[in-house]
Amino acid sequence: MIKKFVIDHPTDRRNLCLKHIELGSKLPGCPKLRVRKGESKYYGCKCLSILDDSPDQDNRSIRESIADYMLYHLSKSPVERQRTIMDWIRYTHSRETLERRLEDNEARFLLPMDRSEEQSNGEEEDSADFFQKAKICKGALGFLLDFKHRKWKTMRDAVKNNIVPQHGNSGVSNRKKPFEKGVRNDLHQYLENLSEMEAAPVSTPIFREAVGSGLRGGEEGVVELPPSLTKRKLYIRFCEERGYKVKTSDNGRFEITEDRSKEQKPICAWGTFLNFWKKEFPKLRIRKPQKEQLDEEKERKKRRKLQKEQHKVEHRALTKP
Repeated sequence: MIKKFVIDHPTDRRNLCLKHIELGSKLPGCPKLRVRKGESKYYGCKCLSILDDSPDQDNRSIRESIADYMLYHLSKSPVERQRTIMDWIRYTHSRETLERRLEDNEARFLLPMDRSEEQSNGEEEDSADFFQKAKICKGALGFLLDFKHRKWKTMRDAVKNNIVPQHGNSGVSNRKKPFEKGVRNDLHQYLENLSEMEAAPVSTPIFREAVGSGLRGGEEGVVELPPSLTKRKLYIRFCEERGYKVKTSDNGRFEITEDRSKEQKPICAWGTFLNFWKKEFPKLRIRKPQKEQLDEEKERKKRRKLQKEQHKVEHRALTKP
């Protein structure tokens, strides 16, 4: 979130970072990287409270050093930022404790700071001593360097398994090329066959007549598939026909593996399948159950009736002498 503010306000970046740090120092706890329903937003620790001013100490210079580092960190590419934090994870966790202790929220990270500019009046030694002693948890580090649970999990797992995270666009010069070359025509033919073989007669006019209304604009030429089908089922069928096994995980994601008994042909991602359907076959729809259609039509008719009555009342009020 802080990165978006910094980008949107390029002339006031440092002050925005300082305000962000001051906000963190006054929070009731360190913000959690992931907040589950019904849980508190904060960890039990208050690592960032050490940055707040106390009666006997002004920590503005320390906040400025952290703000300067935040700007430096956000100026890096996403890959460079990721590798920097992964190095910190390796530094703060030994090989023996990596698996066992990486999940906890103990304060073990050093405060990020920028010491490129020397401080005067002996402040440099004091701040150096402060940064060596002060340690923060992963929640506080995520608050300062703008990452949440998903990014933390990617970096954590990469350190655990001693691998380099692979980014989706890495090494791909044109992501549309494989789709255009090996999938587009086949997917078009697949959806075209669906509209011819699976489509049922459009029953919408029957329901319109039953409730006393006609077709709405844009419904001419609509081809409806049986309500027993869903787009997810049709995507799974498309993948299976092209030599893949598809399972759905607990969180709704597709797990696609090769079917050794079949020849594999190129497939597209679930999101690409949906976008192609929406763009190329906007009139191909899945019919809703009959009862649901009747209820919707009756509700629409009721709303139109109320609107007409409201217009009549307003017209009488305007024309009343």
